[in-house]
Amino acid sequence: MPYFGSGEIADDQDEIDYDFWASRILPLLHPDNPRDIYARAVAKMDDKLKLGGVLVAGAMTGTYLTQCYFQHYDARLYRLSYLVYVIGPPASGKSFLADLDKVLMYAMKQQDETFRKMEKEYTEKKERNEQMKGAKETDIPAKPHLPIRYVPSTISNKVLYNRLTDAVTSDSPDAMHLHLFTTETELATALRVQVGSWAGKLDLELKSFQNEWAGVDYADNGSANGLIQVNWNQCISSTQSSVLKKVRGGDLDDGFITRLALWLMPPTKGKMIDYKGDQPVEFDDIRLAPEDMDIVKMCLELSELSGRIDCEPLVRAAWEWCDNQTDLAKLDNDDCREYFRKRIPLYMIRYTLPRMVCMQYEEFKKTGKLVVTEEDKEFARLIGDWLMFASIRQWGNKLLTTWESKAEENKVREKSSPFADRYANLPETFSLENISAFYLNKKSAQSAIATMIKKGLIKKVDKNVWKKLRSDIYDISNFK
Repeated sequence: MPYFGSGEIADDQDEIDYDFWASRILPLLHPDNPRDIYARAVAKMDDKLKLGGVLVAGAMTGTYLTQCYFQHYDARLYRLSYLVYVIGPPASGKSFLADLDKVLMYAMKQQDETFRKMEKEYTEKKERNEQMKGAKETDIPAKPHLPIRYVPSTISNKVLYNRLTDAVTSDSPDAMHLHLFTTETELATALRVQVGSWAGKLDLELKSFQNEWAGVDYADNGSANGLIQVNWNQCISSTQSSVLKKVRGGDLDDGFITRLALWLMPPTKGKMIDYKGDQPVEFDDIRLAPEDMDIVKMCLELSELSGRIDCEPLVRAAWEWCDNQTDLAKLDNDDCREYFRKRIPLYMIRYTLPRMVCMQYEEFKKTGKLVVTEEDKEFARLIGDWLMFASIRQWGNKLLTTWESKAEENKVREKSSPFADRYANLPETFSLENISAFYLNKKSAQSAIATMIKKGLIKKVDKNVWKKLRSDIYDISNFK
């Protein structure tokens, strides 16, 4: 059920109303504006998929703004971090993720290719020198620390830690750590490889959303020991079964799902793609079309920017959105809305900024300030509304079930044992007849009396009459 900016909710329905969401995103895309990088990136996509395309394109273009940051409404500084999941059945059109990656991440891959060649040359030279007879330690070249940032999902924790450490702007202590980036078109593949390093990967993904520091201290000589700032943006496509397996690797309410920007693919059952086998193909998987190179140029421009982005009106609009969600959660007693609302405003800002910076590039490069328009605020609200809707649709029922299960598991046991119940039901002064009512025979009742006297719970006041010395024994655990 689509969430409107005002908090109004449309009629519930089984299928997602993709036409509704398309009607909201299309007026905010300007394909005739050569500086609207989102419109350019998703131009060839079906209208129903364009919002999903924007979620992916925003994470990719935002990664180039890795040296920029903004002040959030909690008065803390945040950078542009993303964790995007495109979820849908096999062959449902999720391949747009790879299409966007080919163009938008082209510049980063080209830069990395230079560094990877240097790394390969070092490895080969090191191996040759080590194999030489009489080689000295001074003959072994120093290991280069290269900022290789585009990394595969099938990466060991050791290599990932080293990549995070090496991706810095300089060697100075106050150097800025740059974001790594991963596109994975099949989560199931990554999960099969990550069996031995699952906990470490999930921990890094949790920390990456707010650029937190992770401590590493291993005996392995090749490990990047010390504190590492985690900056790792990812765009991943997955089936429902794979993403559920991924989430079960942690804990559903450990905060991981609140860090996800989700796109849920529309159903394709009973639909056939158009025949395009007779259309000419001018460019292969490596080369880009001339119009795509314009997008690459904009990405390179973004990568050269650094410093604080002044966008206070946009931040205030995100605060107002979240304040409205808070009120709705209270009115509806909606625990799911309350759970997801807190991190979504960060995504609202992170997705709106790359769009604004591209459109205002020349002026922003000079002043570091952005003019926030009503359209920019509406764009941010759309991102917030969709992420709230998609998060609750994807996780709501599972989250409620988890909470109910944990509440039952964690319920405080009010009574320690049946014996404590029997003790509480005895009158302050009781007879053998009173306690015999709880046992099958007189001998069992007498045994219970002997035990209570031994533990100092009762004392004899008359023949076959005893007095309780405590009102209850619910805090005593060794009675049965």
